[in-house]
Amino acid sequence: MSSPPRLDHPFFSQLSPDELAFVSQAVQVLPFEANQRIVQAGNPSQGMFILASGTALLLNAANRPVQALEIGGVYNDGALWQEDSEPYSLDTQQASVCWFLSRQRMHVIVARYPTIRERLGTPAPTPPAISAAPVAAPQPIEPSASPARQAPKPQQAPSSTSEQRRSALQHAGESVLLVKRRHWWVFVRQGWQAILLMLLFLVGGVFAANLSMLLAVLLVIAGVGLPVGLMAYHYFEWRNDSVMVTDQRVIQVERNILTFSVRINEMPLENVQEVNTDLPTGDLFARIFDYGTVTLKNAAANGDMILDMVPNPDAIQEAIFANQSKRRELAAANKQSVMRAEIAGLLGLSSATQAEPNASPRPVDDIPERQGFSLARMRYTDANGDTILRKHITLWLGAVTPPLLVILGSIVIAAVTLIAPNWLRIGGLPLAALLFVLGGLWLWWADWDWRNDLYIIGDTKITLIHRRPLWLQNEVEQVLMSRIDNVVSETSGLLDTLFQRGDVRLSLIGETKEEAKVFHKVHRPQEIQAEISARQASARQNAESADDERQRQAISDYLKVYHEVVASQNPAATPAPQPTVGKKDPLVQPAESPDHLRPKRIPQRKIP
Repeated sequence: MSSPPRLDHPFFSQLSPDELAFVSQAVQVLPFEANQRIVQAGNPSQGMFILASGTALLLNAANRPVQALEIGGVYNDGALWQEDSEPYSLDTQQASVCWFLSRQRMHVIVARYPTIRERLGTPAPTPPAISAAPVAAPQPIEPSASPARQAPKPQQAPSSTSEQRRSALQHAGESVLLVKRRHWWVFVRQGWQAILLMLLFLVGGVFAANLSMLLAVLLVIAGVGLPVGLMAYHYFEWRNDSVMVTDQRVIQVERNILTFSVRINEMPLENVQEVNTDLPTGDLFARIFDYGTVTLKNAAANGDMILDMVPNPDAIQEAIFANQSKRRELAAANKQSVMRAEIAGLLGLSSATQAEPNASPRPVDDIPERQGFSLARMRYTDANGDTILRKHITLWLGAVTPPLLVILGSIVIAAVTLIAPNWLRIGGLPLAALLFVLGGLWLWWADWDWRNDLYIIGDTKITLIHRRPLWLQNEVEQVLMSRIDNVVSETSGLLDTLFQRGDVRLSLIGETKEEAKVFHKVHRPQEIQAEISARQASARQNAESADDERQRQAISDYLKVYHEVVASQNPAATPAPQPTVGKKDPLVQPAESPDHLRPKRIPQRKIP
């Protein structure tokens, strides 16, 4: 077999030497004859092609020329990261050689080098718009010029408030599948209130015209302005509620303008056990406008997520189920690829470095730590990387204000007593001293109580600590990340909105709503919710990686015993497996390639 290609191409220029050597083992060198079809438009995409020699032509679905692909040209690098259909056909114009990197092998590469995706960059756009003009004869170009791969456009900032909110909820590396608001009929059906209000004022204006023209004009203006304001309120209430389905979670956002409340409920896709859709019975408009209720059920009692009056509820159901299936298939393919490389290494079939399990690193907390005053900080990180949270500083201020007033009152009493007659000093000074001592003890109690109520967010568990002074209470609760079914953040009221405080509720598997664990009145609850979700996802991946590692170790033990038994029975005929140069890399399996991409075998002639 030929040696791995030397990937001296701009697409791989950001890779380190070790990464480049590993990727070169996964790239297949495929020869093609002249006028041979490499890719068929509409078929499922399987990977990326780089034209190493020769020329090729991109064709649309109608087999009309789109663009010439010449030496160094890259076709469909986006297929390395996501499943899709081929947008174009690719035909050779002369005998050519292509480098082919499949999506499945890229999963193995990313398992070995998790940062390689960022080094290769985001998928490039598809080729330019189809042109009916004939394609000129191809001219040789430098490998750095890749006609089918354009530089990605710079990321644009969200243009609307809703997009900014959506971007704030989205985790790094998370893809949004769909975003839906409640059906527009939710807003329109409130119009009867505005119409009734308008009729009342207009009728009142007609009758008031006989008494005062000014009053009649004011009623008419109110009859127009108030209904418009009412409909504007209903519009923003409708627009503020949404549901977002990503490739990792389902997020429900509910905002109320009048109560200044914000409730964000998110449920990982892995925890969704049922997705039920229902059209309201007796609601004729539900069948006319196609809206209904979607209920997501998990393992937690009363932990369901209810999405009412959403348009096309079947689309949400299909998106969740399809993405769950896709994640399972992707995880299974990644697991098989890693295990195949591991087994090949144990059998001595590969000289390449064995692939490592996809051990996801601990999530990086991209939320800047807000230290604040060292004695009153609400959030900090300890030496273990755990996040320590206290209740909001406003609760501390509310708790220490009364004892401070008592201490201040004792000082005032003492000062007044010193200038008062002698007979008042006999009782005034002891009273001031008593109040000062009681106020000091009260202040110590309030501060100690606030300072020792802690919420600790770790990589594998969450700890809730409630302590009271003098050993009156010392309650410590620990919750494993794997037991958390969904996380809800709630902000309610004007004060909570101004001070950015609220509750974070953790629904646990098998427990009721009353048994949920709650972070009471913490600062920036939405950021805490995001951190818990990120750590929960990391804990889940680490657990899967540990399970994969146990399986690989078991297979390794079986293979070692097998080699020992075979070697003991026939040591001369069965040498110990050693890595040999020239063996096929386990990442490069022709059987994994598309059937029409395999190089044809040439029968050998026997020389008499």
